[in-house]
Amino acid sequence: ATTRATALLEKLGLGERLDDNVETLSIGNQQRAQIAAALVHDPEVLILEQPFEGLDPAARGTLVHGA
Repeated sequence: ATTRATALLEKLGLGERLDDNVETLSIGNQQRAQIAAALVHDPEVLILEQPFEGLDPAARGTLVHGA
């Protein structure tokens, strides 16, 4: 799980913030971290409410085209 979480966070642009507490991240980066947490166990189905709220266009593209 740690390897998968690290890979997801890096793919979502949080590689340099791996050791930071979530509370210290911006709203958009907190959203990225929460999405990574939801995807870490590779669920077959994932229902998200407003998954792109607070994300910049690059992060949205990463999620749409494969996290």
